[in-house]
Amino acid sequence: MIKTGPILYYVVAMVAICWGLSAFYYIQNKKLQGNSSMLAVDQKASLIDGLLSASTGAVLVVIGYIQQGSSWDFLLYIGDALLVVVLAISMLGQPVRIIKEAFVELAGGKLQNDQQHQAIAERVKQTLTDNGLKAESLNISKTGSSYLVIVGLSLEALSIEQSGQVMSVKATLQGLLADDLTFVDVEMVLV
Repeated sequence: MIKTGPILYYVVAMVAICWGLSAFYYIQNKKLQGNSSMLAVDQKASLIDGLLSASTGAVLVVIGYIQQGSSWDFLLYIGDALLVVVLAISMLGQPVRIIKEAFVELAGGKLQNDQQHQAIAERVKQTLTDNGLKAESLNISKTGSSYLVIVGLSLEALSIEQSGQVMSVKATLQGLLADDLTFVDVEMVLV
């Protein structure tokens, strides 16, 4: 039979540790402007661990109040195993989502953080507009902590004066983006 006496102390300690770690990871990632995918994953994992500990502890404490001989007394013997199965099924989507995002990132696909993608795209568009240029295409990708911004410019649309300033616009854009992104490369290509 499940002994639920010491579980309450364990739950309080684990929830405090997990949520404390989650807060620590969040603060450290905020110092890096949210650019560390590892800290973001660790922060979510610690938060989930705390939630799992809290929910598991609550259910096991409730199971401890079931009377032997009642119609629910089977939970006294297998309640913890059933709880693990239910939690595993409910949490299955989280690692799949993390693996999918990591795979897209490793394959050099589009930056998965939509808010960050939008901010970078707006800065690129504004810088190009200020210099009389227009992007025909824009690809923003991230691998680890490195960002790659590829701006496609139309060869036909470039005037002689504009073609001479493309490299200075690239340098300006790289400097602007480097203020927020630790490692960033900007490439200007003709399409």
